[in-house]
Amino acid sequence: MNHAAGPRDSTCGHDLHPHLEPVVNDASRVTQAEVLKDERAATSVVPFLRRAVAYDARFGVRVERAMTDNGSACVSRLRGQQCARPKLRHRRTRPRRPRTNGRVERMIQLLRERAYVMPYPTSAQRVRGLKPWLACFNRQRPHSALGHRPPSSTPHRLRTTS
Repeated sequence: MNHAAGPRDSTCGHDLHPHLEPVVNDASRVTQAEVLKDERAATSVVPFLRRAVAYDARFGVRVERAMTDNGSACVSRLRGQQCARPKLRHRRTRPRRPRTNGRVERMIQLLRERAYVMPYPTSAQRVRGLKPWLACFNRQRPHSALGHRPPSSTPHRLRTTS
């Protein structure tokens, strides 16, 4: 679901089709994800970052670092300015090294294996299935790094995002 053939914005090369934007809290493994309408920094990626930081703030978690891939929306000047506002340190993954951001890569793999095994008649139905899958992932699925407890059981005081 990340990338498929679709129209492109010829002015800057951004894909104009929907794509999945995930965020995984490094310490607690609490995961957020949204299907965004495109990969433009101004219209999709930066507003998603704001929502992700606000989500963690509701639980008293101060986000200190954000690691992204090296896509154009993630390395844009606008993204850099957004990271500067809440004083986020922006780190980038090493090129061609998916293990650098292994928690996100593993979550995407699980999503593909479990949530998208069955065929969906429409893309909209597949997107609607994301929220319940994330709720199950965060509230029920045990994680070995958390003592076989789900991410939501991690005390908020231990949560620091990267």
